[in-house]
Amino acid sequence: MDGATKIVSDWIVNAKYGDFPQETIDTTKGLLLKTVTGMVVGAREPIGKVITNYLARTAGPAVAGVTGGGFRTTVEDAAYAHGVFAHASELEDDEFPKTGDGHGNFWSFPAILSLGEDCFSSGRELIVSAIMSWEILSRLTRAACAGNVEGKMEYTVANHTGISTAAYNGTISTTVGAARLMGLNAEQTLHALSLSVSHAAGKVAQLGFDAHFIESGNSCRTGIQSAIFAREGLTGCTDIFERQDGVFGPVWSEGMVDVDIMTKDLGKPPFMVHNVEFKKYGCCNLMHATNDNVLEVVEKNDLKPEDIEQIEVGVTMVGDKFCNRPDPISPTEARFSYQFAAAEIVLRRKIDYSTFSEKRLADADIRELAKKVKVFTPEGWPPMGHPGSKIIITLKNGEKIENEVASQLGHPLRPLSLDQITDVSRNFLEVYLNNQQVDLVIDTMTHLEERSDIRSMMDMMTNFHKQ
Repeated sequence: MDGATKIVSDWIVNAKYGDFPQETIDTTKGLLLKTVTGMVVGAREPIGKVITNYLARTAGPAVAGVTGGGFRTTVEDAAYAHGVFAHASELEDDEFPKTGDGHGNFWSFPAILSLGEDCFSSGRELIVSAIMSWEILSRLTRAACAGNVEGKMEYTVANHTGISTAAYNGTISTTVGAARLMGLNAEQTLHALSLSVSHAAGKVAQLGFDAHFIESGNSCRTGIQSAIFAREGLTGCTDIFERQDGVFGPVWSEGMVDVDIMTKDLGKPPFMVHNVEFKKYGCCNLMHATNDNVLEVVEKNDLKPEDIEQIEVGVTMVGDKFCNRPDPISPTEARFSYQFAAAEIVLRRKIDYSTFSEKRLADADIRELAKKVKVFTPEGWPPMGHPGSKIIITLKNGEKIENEVASQLGHPLRPLSLDQITDVSRNFLEVYLNNQQVDLVIDTMTHLEERSDIRSMMDMMTNFHKQ
């Protein structure tokens, strides 16, 4: 009987565009559009400029463009840049399986776009490779700690090993998409997947720091390298998914791994992309339900900063661990701060492209209001996996306003349509691109299945000049 690695490899090679329902295709187009949006926004972030300048000095053969850089380089380095850019915008869309660990589109989709440019890939092939990439990424995350008891989730890969599952598995999922776009055969694809496991790396401790963004660039670059190496004849262990010392080696001894998840109903709907949590704000996903909740209460009650004595924000233990940052010292840290985001919403009734900037970070009003935001964990909430938000706002007149939302808008419980995702992307793209350029991106990505390639869009993105 074939093992999991071979079954996955065969599916990557043999699946067809027609295997996927229209709703799956539309969701994937939304994810790819958000990826492009993140690449444009992140190119103008401080880390984006550092990476651009570095790659301009070391540029290799002019194969694929670097968004906003005005130059072309190797497809591996272009993918690296785009993985960093997209993630630096904090616009990535995530999935948090009930196993506790998570992942998102920016760990592999930027590489798919760069490689698609190099390979003259059709829109349909880009869609298929993206669906596959997410499918395997999600299954890897779920299989690694499948033994968790739902609702308790006392065990996660991140907590027990310090490994960032998004970064670790992102390298492998990039290889999935790359192998498909490069047309590798089943044997080459099997070796590419195995090689990618040896590239996999990432640490949870880096959340909130530039290193976390570099990790997604690394997963994009090394995923493509793994596919290239396999095409050139390099080999890896051919049962890397199912063996004790393979991809799940760091956690195998915990007794939580279920390799069967990698292949059960593989290729059949519903596909894993439908578990995505789309983001509307350029900050950590863990903050989005709270942002929506605070905005709803502030607008409904027409609250002003001077009305508020205290804002209590109810979050899970994992939210408290990563996003309870009352005094962020950089825009990157502010993207992981419940306090900063809530204060911004009260002051401006929105979070936009300018929120997480040095200018806003230095604003005395937002700093003062952020001191009034307190984080707590509601009684009975699980450590993680609760998608909702509870807030208690105490007014200076003593009145308390309580509100709870089931999830962020964009969660599978409250999904966004492709039109709504397009609106989110347009709001960010219009800051950096002119109207004609914005229309080109949106038209290309929302009608991707009709495109013979994406080179016109990628060329424009390489050379855009609006600041």
